[in-house]
Amino acid sequence: MSERTGVPRRILFSYENLLPTTEADAESIFNTAAALARRGHDAIVSVPAPPNLGPGFERDVLDYYGIDAPLRITPMPSFTKNIALQHVYHAMHFPEHPAFADADYINARNPIVVMRALQCGQRVLMDHYRPWGDQFPPLQPIFRRFMTHPRFLGLSVHSAYAYQSYRRLGVPEAKLRVIHSGFDPSRMDGPGRSAARSDVRPGRVDRARADRNRGRGQGQRTGGTLANRFIDLALSLRVRRSCDSPLVRPAPAIGQYRLAAQALPVPRSRASDLCGSHS
Repeated sequence: MSERTGVPRRILFSYENLLPTTEADAESIFNTAAALARRGHDAIVSVPAPPNLGPGFERDVLDYYGIDAPLRITPMPSFTKNIALQHVYHAMHFPEHPAFADADYINARNPIVVMRALQCGQRVLMDHYRPWGDQFPPLQPIFRRFMTHPRFLGLSVHSAYAYQSYRRLGVPEAKLRVIHSGFDPSRMDGPGRSAARSDVRPGRVDRARADRNRGRGQGQRTGGTLANRFIDLALSLRVRRSCDSPLVRPAPAIGQYRLAAQALPVPRSRASDLCGSHS
């Protein structure tokens, strides 16, 4: 049942990557939009159309992310699979979306989309974890300019570190909020993705990044705690399937181990130790 809060708004979200994807930003966008839709808001997500676009696209996306909400997903023509060019193309054509002009505001994460929406007269609310100004110092004047624009409603960030970064950049305090991303353990192996997650992708184990981009400072050292011992059990991610190490687990079974730690730093060398060198 929907929960109504305040005055219902017409909110147009933008997501610029081809679907489906397991990227964290997709989880954030679609679950935020769904939560607002359940509260009575008219939420629409604009996404690039996949090459094999069919009539069941919207239903497939909702099922993939386990969403039960009156959320609309509308595909727009896409230009290329190159992620950078796709973002630019989507941003340039985003104002052509049928709901763009009548939306109360735009919700976006991509700076190019934000600037394009402001250029075309819309109000924009932005959400992101990155301290963009610190990551790309030469672009600070650009970020400062659009984040202080009268129609830029504000930016929700995911850490105190990012908040302080934008304050140093000159973004008014009134336009900044720290909103920590929610976490639902059931999303680890949610409906619609069990088949995708049952396949352990081939390749070398990647070292998880816990860096200043997400405001976590330095990576934590492993020790003797239960959480840190579970780190070793997470080595199944992206280890080649032919590896017969007893530490390897199928992807659907790894969620319980990942829940035990805030970060899972996996040195590249462990992959060679377990399975031999491979690419």
